[in-house]
Amino acid sequence: MNTALQAAKTSVCCIGAALACGSAVAQTLGLATTAPGGLVHSNGVAVAKVLVEKAGLQVVVQPRAGTGERDVEAGNTQMSVNNSFDLMFFITGKGDFEGQPKRDGIRIITPLSASRIAGWVRKDSDIRKIQDVKGKRFPAGFTAQKIMNRVHMALLANAGLSLDDIQQVATPSIARSQMDFVSGKTDVFFFTAGTARVKQASAAVGGLRVVGIDPSKEAVARMLKLLPHAYVYNFPAGRDPIITETTPVLGYDLVLYVHTKLDDSSVYKMTKAIHDNKEMLAATFAGFKQFDPSGMAKQYEGLDHHPGAIKYYKEIGLWPADGH
Repeated sequence: MNTALQAAKTSVCCIGAALACGSAVAQTLGLATTAPGGLVHSNGVAVAKVLVEKAGLQVVVQPRAGTGERDVEAGNTQMSVNNSFDLMFFITGKGDFEGQPKRDGIRIITPLSASRIAGWVRKDSDIRKIQDVKGKRFPAGFTAQKIMNRVHMALLANAGLSLDDIQQVATPSIARSQMDFVSGKTDVFFFTAGTARVKQASAAVGGLRVVGIDPSKEAVARMLKLLPHAYVYNFPAGRDPIITETTPVLGYDLVLYVHTKLDDSSVYKMTKAIHDNKEMLAATFAGFKQFDPSGMAKQYEGLDHHPGAIKYYKEIGLWPADGH
């Protein structure tokens, strides 16, 4: 049984034990995630385990087909995980939610693990830099995972390209794009560095080579127009066996967010438990090995922190004096 699923069962068992011991009056908090196997679910399971075992809260992981912001906004569940830019678009009515009303039912607590996306090609490919994808067979569409369409368009923008400059190969999801690459339908795929799917693709095609993004100021500016909050992450040589030299890749954060009206006391306990228990988080999901507790009060344009989290950050000296 993989670690994430074991942790999920642990969190549910702990909740059951708490209820059996006479704590039935305590609120059970729902933590909505995507389906098991994905980055959002892995983050959610690790967080739930810490909140149950270290904060004394009753938390149940609630996997579902999509992201949880609508349910949190409506108060149907108490918290969820999403990347910061998609959450910002949802709250502000911009980007993929253009024309929809602004929303005020969500507050963030902290960034969790980050997604570090690189391009992957066969060892003998003539694609050496991101600009070389011009004219190549490139995954596009992402009908079942629309946010990844924006990510791929941002990667093209980083190269000074658009969808008109590549051969679009329709794919529903980022997982399917990896399978399409392995089967020879595309010349490149983009996936989080260091993950099992990259290793599987490498083994299937006889080896991969990494393709980083353009870290120049102009290229990053083009990328940020489509992907606010994104940044260049210099992936260290050796952390992934395919990456033999430090490579600039696309980075963006996943954040934990809650309903605005979740009580300050519970959010304070959550924030403290996450801050104090990096080792437990990383033991449940390896993506937390690079988690930095000192950066938990990171500010994002368009996203506001919950008062319970702000109280804790101020107490330990993490909250910036001007709130930015």
